[in-house]
Amino acid sequence: MFFIVDLHRNVCIKPGQLGPNFEQHVADTLRSDIEGRCISKYGYIVCVVRLLEREKGRVQDGSGNIIVPVKCQAVAFQPVKEEVMDGVIVSVNSMGFFAQCGPIKAFVTASNLSGDYKQHNGVWTDGSTRLGVDQDVRIRILGYKYETNGMTAVAQMDQDFLGPP
Repeated sequence: MFFIVDLHRNVCIKPGQLGPNFEQHVADTLRSDIEGRCISKYGYIVCVVRLLEREKGRVQDGSGNIIVPVKCQAVAFQPVKEEVMDGVIVSVNSMGFFAQCGPIKAFVTASNLSGDYKQHNGVWTDGSTRLGVDQDVRIRILGYKYETNGMTAVAQMDQDFLGPP
């Protein structure tokens, strides 16, 4: 699920970036620092929508950099337990498969597959349906956790309207 969140951050600006384009440097540095990152309180930060407030910067002792406190609004993605998501299978193993759903890498175990799926040569099949790499699937998120470079989740595919399209 997507949310609009208010974030407070300290942006580090180099002395060479002071001047007429200072506001633009603050905005660009803020975007590069937080967009595409996972923050456990808010989730995956998709993009910064706008800067709400910028306080006066202070010179950092020893480095000469300017630390500027900034308040901004951002779009954040945070999954909700039991949320249904569409994804693409990225790897298959004997225990199940991994599906990429945006910033989430979800694992679906063999016991959470619907029907009588059997794994053979990197593909799960139940006679009529085939689940392999690069195939679209619809899954339900059971639980998730944040990691340094994204989110991981455990999911299921054993209910009505879940699975391949």
